[in-house]
Amino acid sequence: MLKLPGLVAALLLAGPASADKIDRIIDPAGHFEYQDDSKPWQELKAVLPAFPAEGDWVELDLGGDAGGYRYYLDPSELDVGNDGVVRYAAAMSSEDGVRNVFYEGLRCSDRKYKIYAYGGEHRWQPMERPAWKAVELVEQGPYRFRRVLHTHYLCDAYWHVLPRNEILSRIRGRESDEGPGL
Repeated sequence: MLKLPGLVAALLLAGPASADKIDRIIDPAGHFEYQDDSKPWQELKAVLPAFPAEGDWVELDLGGDAGGYRYYLDPSELDVGNDGVVRYAAAMSSEDGVRNVFYEGLRCSDRKYKIYAYGGEHRWQPMERPAWKAVELVEQGPYRFRRVLHTHYLCDAYWHVLPRNEILSRIRGRESDEGPGL
């Protein structure tokens, strides 16, 4: 029988276990992900997609007061990056018919978003210094759509990014013509 000092010495001499080489684990069903937080997060370079055509937009159901706006995503430009950022082209239209178009990314893990570009005259205008901002936790009004994207479309209950096909399924399943889905 090894005494405690002998056991400690044996463990120290054995060296680090092979688990120190694992920096990311994803279960096959996609329900959870473990990532080694000791490595600093590195954002991938965002590449602006083609500007969405008028017929590409899918209207989103926000399931409540959207402050007089309607919101749309272009499913063909949805990108789930290896850096944990979901990038998408989005649009919001007012009751008066004014439409704002933008390309942005959302991080599920810390509920932040970044606008990479605004759209105008059927082309993108890149932001000079895009910065990450917190998603507002509002229940009503025009800025609520990012909270709904985070909670109901792009991320799971544990703030992990959903697979692209699951996001697309949620977008198609919650289009506004099918009634409130939230």
